[in-house]
Amino acid sequence: IDGTSGVVQVKNDGITAAKINTDVAGEGLEKDAISGALNVLVDDATIEIDGTSGVVQVKNDGITAAKINNDVAGEGLEKNVISGALDILVDDATIEVDATNGLQIKNDGVTTDKIVDANVTTAKIAPGTDGQVLKTVGTAVTWQAPPLKAIGKIASDGTVNKSNLGSGIITHTTSSGIYTVDISALSLPDEDYVIQLTLLGASTGSTIQVTSQTATSFTIQISGMQNVDNTPTFPTTNSIPSIADDHIHNVTITERETLLIPEDAAWYFTVTDF
Repeated sequence: IDGTSGVVQVKNDGITAAKINTDVAGEGLEKDAISGALNVLVDDATIEIDGTSGVVQVKNDGITAAKINNDVAGEGLEKNVISGALDILVDDATIEVDATNGLQIKNDGVTTDKIVDANVTTAKIAPGTDGQVLKTVGTAVTWQAPPLKAIGKIASDGTVNKSNLGSGIITHTTSSGIYTVDISALSLPDEDYVIQLTLLGASTGSTIQVTSQTATSFTIQISGMQNVDNTPTFPTTNSIPSIADDHIHNVTITERETLLIPEDAAWYFTVTDF
């Protein structure tokens, strides 16, 4: 009896296990045959009672595909209609699932549109060897040697002002107009490479030409124009009989000819091969 209200009531902790009838245990409960306590019934396949804490918990691997409702599959997922498992939705154009069930980018799946401008850095490009350039061959892009093999600026005395071949490549004799260029460092396969020559500051009408060419060197000749006056003298006699003149007369004729003579001058060269 409550000491304040005087009503009859069940005392705290008054309902013991022994007081509970078996029919109190409804669905999911059972009355322990020994202790009389109410126990939670678990299937021990999906739900279990933790042996340490005694709490009810989902068992490891207890949630199977069959337990998952369709609405669990949100964006990017779908419930497999056969297995009930959750599958990742892929477009099979850029993303695919490989043979070992791994998610991967599909071959040729990264198109130009997928790459943000200015985001492919040099570190991401597999390097070629020194001096090679990227070149399109058919439908493929490959590293290849550039067609430009050598370039240089040569002073009139044979000094190399600048060249990718270095400074000791010229053989020259002063005033000869002849220069030989050593290109053995290029290791060209044959002598059929292309040479381009340009004169710098030479006299008007000067020419530059290749006079010999091998796989390891080539020789050029620079020539300047020079005007030369010739004054030959021819003896003559009177050919008119009515005029009595037996004297021999000397006639001098001045003629001018233009000659090409060796000339030293500054010049440029390029060597290409493909």
